[in-house]
Amino acid sequence: MGYQHENLVVCGVDGSELSLRALAWAAEDARPRGARLEVLTVYTPGDHDDAAHQGALSIARDAARTVSGLEVTVSAEPGDAAGVLLERSKVARRIVVGTRGAGSGATNGVGRVARTVASRAYCTVVVIPPLDRSVLPIRHIIAGVDGSQASTYAYSVAVKEAASMGARLSAVDVVRIQATGPLTGENVARDILEDTRNEVALKLSPFADAEGVEQEYHAIEGVPSKVLAKFSGAVDLIVVGTSGWGGIRGMILGSTASNLLDQARGPIMIVPRRADSNHYAGEEGAA
Repeated sequence: MGYQHENLVVCGVDGSELSLRALAWAAEDARPRGARLEVLTVYTPGDHDDAAHQGALSIARDAARTVSGLEVTVSAEPGDAAGVLLERSKVARRIVVGTRGAGSGATNGVGRVARTVASRAYCTVVVIPPLDRSVLPIRHIIAGVDGSQASTYAYSVAVKEAASMGARLSAVDVVRIQATGPLTGENVARDILEDTRNEVALKLSPFADAEGVEQEYHAIEGVPSKVLAKFSGAVDLIVVGTSGWGGIRGMILGSTASNLLDQARGPIMIVPRRADSNHYAGEEGAA
């Protein structure tokens, strides 16, 4: 089922430093598209709902004051954070969250909210981990590809992102050569990687003429999540689909995306396959 999406970026905040970093990223993403930015805080309903609502609204307002030059709305909603954000993903073009929230007790890895939203959203989701460097403005994006329909759609989203940000884009297909058969030797590996690179370039050729987007194609030997996680420490954004070959359409994260969320040292954009059936107000084919 497709949804009518607005030119809206929603960022979940909870008062933590990481959520403010996510908000800074969301603002940078919304700015070149003239998108509206919603700063959203979710609170647990209880016996003192009015006080809880006002406290959550105060957190959202304080966060919104860090953003300028955009149309910004603030909201506070009762319920489960993952559930509220998933509902927002039916109308927003993008959801942005930190890997974990305040008081989660986690010291590494991805919290339940971020993982649930990334797995089940109806629009693209960007997950921001703790960062030891600046990733804004976005100048270099890597999109993980594997020849599947899911990764090709994710690449089309990456092209639009690169165009709006003025960034260069690299498509990377990570090949586990040992899994291809009992072939050994540097020459064989080199030939496999060269053939894979050519296949990537051919598969993505419909996007080659995207205006203003410098594109490169690479095939690298290794484990996909580990290779992309390593790159995430050097580039500004990694883009992947929810799943590659196989899986339930738009309903599972896939091992590469799931492992990448845990290992990444930079922002990760997760593109659900089912988002390609959505309709985008004022921006045809956007995601």
